[in-house]
Amino acid sequence: ALKDQIQTDVRLARIDIFTVVNYDIDYIEYIAGASRVRYEWPESLVSSVAAARKPQYIRLQTDDGPAVGLLYPVTSEKTRATQFVVGVITFSRANAEILSRAQRLLVISTIGLLIIILLVLAVSYRWLIGRPLSIIVRTIDEFQTGQYVKRIPIARRDEWGHLAEHFNSMAQEIEQVLARNQELTRSLEGRVQEATRKVVELQRQVNQLQQLTALGYLTATLAHDLGTPLHSIAGLAKLLQERGDRPPDEARKLELIVQQTQRLNAVIQNVRRATRPPEPHFEAVSIAELLNETLSLVDPLMQKAGIELQVHLDEQIPQIIADRSRVQTALLNLI
Repeated sequence: ALKDQIQTDVRLARIDIFTVVNYDIDYIEYIAGASRVRYEWPESLVSSVAAARKPQYIRLQTDDGPAVGLLYPVTSEKTRATQFVVGVITFSRANAEILSRAQRLLVISTIGLLIIILLVLAVSYRWLIGRPLSIIVRTIDEFQTGQYVKRIPIARRDEWGHLAEHFNSMAQEIEQVLARNQELTRSLEGRVQEATRKVVELQRQVNQLQQLTALGYLTATLAHDLGTPLHSIAGLAKLLQERGDRPPDEARKLELIVQQTQRLNAVIQNVRRATRPPEPHFEAVSIAELLNETLSLVDPLMQKAGIELQVHLDEQIPQIIADRSRVQTALLNLI
């Protein structure tokens, strides 16, 4: 039966039976064909198992590979003494196969776990890092193109949310600064246009005044040039009238000459009075204040022409008594 058992069970390598009398080892029987490997049990080991009446496992190395040996004591029910010791040797290839399968399963499980971890990390990066980062970068790019109203939507309260909040605050401040700059620019443009208009009007008045001055000078010159011969003509006519004994026709013509010269002289005097400039209005004038006021009128034109004027005034310059309008006109002509 043992032989059949060994032949049918490939895991069995050997079965040995020992009989024990007074704790002496007596090898009683060897079943032919019941052994697959050659092995001799140590007598001391069999004796210790019989004395202890406890089974013992040992690891063996046979010619056919690793094996496990079992010494099992069989005791008597009456005397409780060990009568037989059964030694069984089984191949441990099954354990090796189980271990190999376990190792393969461990490797496969580890690879699968790593794949799952990588997938989780990829998804986490996509939703936790990639998507918020792409939104921030896209908003910054749009902000750089001049779309200052763009803001980063705050969907979370983590570090990305804090970053978006700080960026939005910075963008709001930049937008306010740009709005103030635009408003200031429009205000400055309006002031420059108004100052330019005043300068143009003042220049027109100056040109008109210059024309009137030139006309007055020309008129005065003509009046002087015409007045001298008129006085001579009138004097000669009166002298001829005083001589008397003139025919009535000549006397009438001399009287007509005197009357017409007097009329022309009156016309010349009227022209002189009309072209004479008004009487000056003298007052206390601050040179520094008048000069700064005059420069403010021509500053837009000088900036447009690329001219930089540097003025150095002594703070101790006293006021002068002068016609403010005529002095300003003279300064404008000089500038």
